[in-house]
Amino acid sequence: MSYKTGITEWILLPPLPKRLDKPGGDCHPQRSLATKRGIEKGREEGREESRETIARKALAKGVSLDIVREITGLSTEEIQNL
Repeated sequence: MSYKTGITEWILLPPLPKRLDKPGGDCHPQRSLATKRGIEKGREEGREESRETIARKALAKGVSLDIVREITGLSTEEIQNL
């Protein structure tokens, strides 16, 4: 194999997959997508818990149901079930 042939073969090789342990690495896109979905689901659950906590505290302070519903975005039924 000559020098030129070796270089040509090297240039035509597909790039190696990135490694997960390096910044920006993503050699398992399915795992990455599942992780992103899991993180988003966890964040949404945290937001829901936060709205419920705010509603409970507001109701305990005597804030009207209409105002609690407006502030938290929870339905009347959701607030009453707290």
